[in-house]
Amino acid sequence: MGRGCARVPAGPCKGRYRSRQGATEIAIGDLRDPESLHVALEGVDGVFYIRPHFLEDETVLGLRVVEAAEPAGARRFAFSSVMHPAIPLSHHRAKLPLEAALVQGSRLA
Repeated sequence: MGRGCARVPAGPCKGRYRSRQGATEIAIGDLRDPESLHVALEGVDGVFYIRPHFLEDETVLGLRVVEAAEPAGARRFAFSSVMHPAIPLSHHRAKLPLEAALVQGSRLA
């Protein structure tokens, strides 16, 4: 299967998360803590990133995941974006910089 990354404390809820989501292991990480992302992503082959919705720093958080994925060893990066990121809605436009980083400056496919 794969590794799930969640911002949940260790303990009883960690086991429930694993069994309900199908992950073979759980890494605890926080999108606002770059070091925890490096640890959580270490040794992964790929990343499937589902962004948080309607956060002011959504773009920064997504770029941190991309920046942590490459040195961690990820060869692929899937980003769950939106259909039309260029329309004048702030939560759609927040996806454009991350899409650009993946297309222009990354070796991730």
